[in-house]
Amino acid sequence: RGEEEAIARGSTTIDNRTTSIELSGAVGDSEDDLRAHYGAFGELNDCHIVASDSTAVVNFKLRTAAEAAMARGALFRGQTLKAVWHEEGPPLLEDAGGKTAVDDSEDSDGSATVEVDGDDVEAEDEDEDE
Repeated sequence: RGEEEAIARGSTTIDNRTTSIELSGAVGDSEDDLRAHYGAFGELNDCHIVASDSTAVVNFKLRTAAEAAMARGALFRGQTLKAVWHEEGPPLLEDAGGKTAVDDSEDSDGSATVEVDGDDVEAEDEDEDE
């Protein structure tokens, strides 16, 4: 609604803030239940439960809906969930060994450093002569 109102008034400001919230606590295992609960605050783009750490990420179409959910949506199934803004991180990479890496940066000398399972590792250049 807020985005539509801004367009109707002729606003040229684009809100690039996140529309995703990360929930922790007793999120359960039913994305349908989370969708029903948080869908009451506005249209959802996505809802994903991470079972390994009992968290969920709910992505709303509009920031105003996400703000309403942050303000009034913490009570879920009689439990109070912790809600924080969820920012999209860098893309995850997975090597053949099953380790997960985050493509972090390129150093000033042109070499790349990546984080592999929490440890910084100097990336090897496959084109170098051995």
